[in-house]
Amino acid sequence: MRMRRKKNLVPRMERCASWQIRTPQELRGSWRSLLPGARQLRVELGCGNWSPAPHVDLKGLTADAGARHRLLDTLGENGLTISALNC
Repeated sequence: MRMRRKKNLVPRMERCASWQIRTPQELRGSWRSLLPGARQLRVELGCGNWSPAPHVDLKGLTADAGARHRLLDTLGENGLTISALNC
């Protein structure tokens, strides 16, 4: 989530603190434990256009079908589906 300069940002973030994931690497392979009743878990991946910390190489993914399949396979193995690419 990109932090914006809003007057009410701190109270809003404090209300959502229980949903913030500060150490995602600790949940590797067990994302489903967060929401066991969910039919799907979807993620939005930053690709670098607006994100100062891109999570995927958009040019690499568009040029290399193998890279796309590896990303989708890795997400699938962890029970995740892409909901959006933030480009």
